[in-house]
Amino acid sequence: MMPRTRPAAIFTALKKIMLAFTMVTLFALPAFAADAPAHDMKAKKKQMMKQNPELKKEMMKNPHHVLAMAYRMNLVSFGKALKNVAQQGEMVPQDFARTTIDEMKRSSELMEKHHAVCLQTMSADMKSKMGDMPKMMDEHMANVKTHLGHLDDLAKNEKIDSKDVIKHVDLLFKGCEGMDMGAM
Repeated sequence: MMPRTRPAAIFTALKKIMLAFTMVTLFALPAFAADAPAHDMKAKKKQMMKQNPELKKEMMKNPHHVLAMAYRMNLVSFGKALKNVAQQGEMVPQDFARTTIDEMKRSSELMEKHHAVCLQTMSADMKSKMGDMPKMMDEHMANVKTHLGHLDDLAKNEKIDSKDVIKHVDLLFKGCEGMDMGAM
């Protein structure tokens, strides 16, 4: 025979379940929504490449695209180095942060420069096949610049909190996987 449950105990359990559901809704859903643009960019790139298999080959023939992707890898490499050091302690050494962030900014500027030249030299047919990808990439670069600016501001301080660095590096990298053009 099953024990009899009191209505007050059921009500208390339901309140706890509703509270847990509310907390998940408040905190988890915004995190999923923040990931949407990165996923959207990656999905659109995948669809574009599937519809136009020759597009990737043509892009890789453009020397400015190759340079832009090399600078992208440089940006990611220095970002990973900065994050790795930030994960090792509570503070990031100022000289290390300054050096890596300066290099990330330089790589970002050169990536953007060569990307622009690549788009200028691209045929009208290639541009039409790309659809709204250049616009999405511009939006992503605006996000990268925003978080590089935040990192740059942090590096001006004598003490640089690792948690702040990790937060901005992670936000900076959102969508970077959508920019990846595969192995070169």
